[in-house]
Amino acid sequence: MHEDLEKKWRAFFQERCAYLGEDIIEKSVAMLGRILRRYLKSGLADTNFSKGLASGNLYTYRQRLAEMLLYDRLVRDGFQLRSRDKGPDFIASKGGHTVCIELTTPEPGSQVSASNVDIQSRLCPDPEDALAYMNDCLLRVTGPLMEKKSQIQRWNDKGLLASGDVVVIVVNEANLWPEDLCLVGYGDPLKGQSGEPLVFEAAYGRFIRFWGLSETGSVVSEQWQHHRSTLNRKPASIPLGAFMGTDWSEVSGFMSMNLREEYVANIVIYRGVIDGSVTVHNDNADKPLASGLVRTGHCSRGKKIIRSPISVAPDLG
Repeated sequence: MHEDLEKKWRAFFQERCAYLGEDIIEKSVAMLGRILRRYLKSGLADTNFSKGLASGNLYTYRQRLAEMLLYDRLVRDGFQLRSRDKGPDFIASKGGHTVCIELTTPEPGSQVSASNVDIQSRLCPDPEDALAYMNDCLLRVTGPLMEKKSQIQRWNDKGLLASGDVVVIVVNEANLWPEDLCLVGYGDPLKGQSGEPLVFEAAYGRFIRFWGLSETGSVVSEQWQHHRSTLNRKPASIPLGAFMGTDWSEVSGFMSMNLREEYVANIVIYRGVIDGSVTVHNDNADKPLASGLVRTGHCSRGKKIIRSPISVAPDLG
């Protein structure tokens, strides 16, 4: 299996990131191999991991690839990891804090896929089409988040989570980016119509800025509209602002990351983890996530994203 995967990874880099040169490509392929071997040796991979990673289905493969890259990301960040037979993907501990982490890798769906292959519309986007595209991407995130919420509730009902557990859902954006782009050096998450990350819009809704006249009609001022829902293409109303109330109190935060093959090339080139990662804290969580526990950008309601510097990636051999 490993030889086939190395060929697959090498072909990926040669097709998407040929400008990196053979030395960087070979080092990236070798690093993916080392991460895979460490992950398998850790005993954290479930029984279906190897089968999924070898799958010919791109999205099944991407979900499994993301699992092993998230494992590496957390280990490099200083976490000790364990898992249970049932429940979240990882139970991560560091500095006296423990976080239950569940990963989801949304599929793009027909609308996002069609937009991503239309290079002309990406270069010269029609404003309405661009807004529709960002909304389609957001909807590809909100659906899996709702599924994970239901799953977390089932775990609670079965006693697989303790009442004080900090639970974070990680959204891997790998499938939502255009397939022809090489994402080496990309340090931002995908943005929504508000200019904020998709996970922020899912958590706190859209804050859309516009310019309007004052009550006297004499002064033009900056104003904001807060949207707590959006429309899909049917059209039907889809709620936003999961963290605005207490319905999601069992979830302490959302994270967005881009866990695609380029993850390792960033480490090889920059000696740092660049994965567009952002943490959105749930201000209404039963058990808040400690700020700065995971090295990412982070934001909460009413606050702009605070960018973290590129986190140095320890040499794990």
